[in-house]
Amino acid sequence: MLWLIPLLAFPVILALVLGAFGVSPILMLEIVSLVFLIWLNCSVVVNFARSLRIGYVTALFFVPFFVTLPELITSTVLAQHGFGLASFMNAIYSVVMDLCFTFALFTIAYYRVCRKILLMECPRITFPRAYLAILALPPAVTLCMFIDFTKLGIAIPPQLSDPVDPIVLLLLYVLIIAAPSIYYLIKQKEEVEEIIIEAEEKTTFASAWSQVIVFVISLITLFFLSYQFGERMDLVCSVLGQKAGGILAAYLTSIPDAMYALAAFSPKLDEVKESLVELWGSATHDMTRNIGFPALLYAYHINILGVTGGPVIGNLPTILAMWIAVLAWAIVHTVAGRKIRGLIATTKTATILLAVFAVCTVIGLLL
Repeated sequence: MLWLIPLLAFPVILALVLGAFGVSPILMLEIVSLVFLIWLNCSVVVNFARSLRIGYVTALFFVPFFVTLPELITSTVLAQHGFGLASFMNAIYSVVMDLCFTFALFTIAYYRVCRKILLMECPRITFPRAYLAILALPPAVTLCMFIDFTKLGIAIPPQLSDPVDPIVLLLLYVLIIAAPSIYYLIKQKEEVEEIIIEAEEKTTFASAWSQVIVFVISLITLFFLSYQFGERMDLVCSVLGQKAGGILAAYLTSIPDAMYALAAFSPKLDEVKESLVELWGSATHDMTRNIGFPALLYAYHINILGVTGGPVIGNLPTILAMWIAVLAWAIVHTVAGRKIRGLIATTKTATILLAVFAVCTVIGLLL
């Protein structure tokens, strides 16, 4: 139970530190409370998604779709209120958090539980090389940031204001996340049907409806809480600036991802891989849908918050952090798995990624 002490002390310490920089401690406590409530609703929504028991699609599409909703809504609110750089940084540093911190933390926990508690040698965590598709995302995001496709000129500052930009990112989202999920459902139709029939036999009509009702209520509440969080991050960005505010928003909205992954932790290899694939999927959602959607609203002059809004703006340090995080994730797992046909996650790769996480944070704050 000692781990509860830093968890309970975290909001107080955070409020005091940011209070020294001019952020109201009451505002900060409100934000942390919202993060906690977002996590609770995420847990309900995600548990419902996992209860569908369609493995690959759940891990790659449904769970990341829901757990990254707070990031999506926060990025949208920030962009609509004119904080275009904070909107971009929120999406990119959510990727840094998922791939380099939560992914690493979960990997270390898996091996430590096996060796220290279960006193056994863990099976290695391996992934197909297909997950390296994530390498296509930094070049795509960078090109969209710098190239004005309609005029074939260079965008300075780098920004997503061209109507083509969000379309490119959302197409990548479909190709890497949505299309493979649909293909799986079609290809494994009989297997999926068997799983659904088996689940239906164990589920009564009343319990099924109660799950659906709770899911819908939690989803609506998740939207509301995420919007309230985004509104308060506007105030934080006004005080701390867009760089610090964007990174803080990213790390706070990624806490539910981390808490959910750790709460779902199991020494069973299949369940561990499923949680890590969910984090990989979350990073992919952040670099495609969560950047593309607010950019789409601006490019097509869609106003959903009653304010003018602005383009999603990038800067070189944040783009650099995106490249470092994704390349480091890909390289360390590829090198570890060079003798087999796949990617391997080990405590060594996890340690390297934690160092990369620290480097990316420093880059974002100081450069």
